[in-house]
Amino acid sequence: MKAINFVLNILLALVVLCAGAFVLAPRFGLVSPFEIKIVRSGSMAPAIPTGSVVFIQPASSYSVGDVITFGP
Repeated sequence: MKAINFVLNILLALVVLCAGAFVLAPRFGLVSPFEIKIVRSGSMAPAIPTGSVVFIQPASSYSVGDVITFGP
């Protein structure tokens, strides 16, 4: 039982570290295929609720109905 708990704790720690690195990498200028943004207003509701974290990847073309972001 102790061995199973140990393995599960290690796996949980690895998942948390990987998720943290993925989220924090862009903040420190590290290469990431995505830009991470937080939806701060209700302008995207009901499709994307306020406070949601979104991962953005540029596209070469866009179609009607695509969700886009823009900013300075």
